[in-house]
Formats: sequence, structure tokens, C-alpha cells
Amino acid sequence: MERLQTAPAAVPSWAERRRRVSALRERWLHAEEMLSLYAALLSLQERAAQAALDDMIALASTDYTPDVAKADLTFKRKTIIARAVVRVGYLAMEAAGGGSFFRALGLERCIRDIQGVRFHPFHERRQYQFSGRIALGLDPV
Repeated sequence: MERLQTAPAAVPSWAERRRRVSALRERWLHAEEMLSLYAALLSLQERAAQAALDDMIALASTDYTPDVAKADLTFKRKTIIARAVVRVGYLAMEAAGGGSFFRALGLERCIRDIQGVRFHPFHERRQYQFSGRIALGLDPV
């Protein structure tokens, strides 16, 4: 069997090397910029969810007597938390890129589990209806 001869790779000129390094530097700066954007967005969502959770705990900690107004406040905060969690999942997938779909990373399983919040009792649309009826002075149920 005859062996194929391959030509040695041409050594790039200094100008070509500078162009390649410049292109790599640009890509790195863009990636760093995008990563900082994702970090800021994730932090913002985390803070919104934490504030809503703190409010829910404070509401339940003070001489709690169940009534419609407190239920409305609790359900609104639950919706804020659920939306923040879903948003964090999507942001994490965007930040990880195409690799986020591989099971080895574990992110796809988290995303699947996060989707359960959409079907948790008293889901978002039901909460809107509940709060809207209260705002209109109607019986919420």
C-alpha cells in the first residue's frame, strides 16, 4: 500500500500571526463581556427571588392569621420566585452554550426540574386571576 505524502504546513507570516492573535483577543474580550453580563443578570434574578422569599418569611413570622390579603401577598411572591428561578435556568443554559444540553454537565436535568414550577399548585396564571379579582374587589375564588 502506498503511503500518502502530505506537504508540510506553511508557517504563517508575522502579519498573519498578529491578525490571528488580534482575532483571538477580540473573541476573548467579547466572551468576557458576555460572561459579565450573564453574571449580572443571574445576580439580579437571585436578589429578586431572595427579597420575595424574605418578605414571605416575614409575613408568616408575625402573628399570622390567615386571610385573603395575606394569601394574595404570599402568592404574588411565590410567582416572583418561580419566574426568577426559570429565568436563572435559561440564563445558565445561555451562558454554558451548546454544552448545556449534554447530560454530563448536569444542567439539562436542573432545567427539567425547574420546569416543574410551572405546574406547581396555584401556578402563575391562577395567581394572576386570584390577585386580579382581589384588586377589583371581587371574591377571589
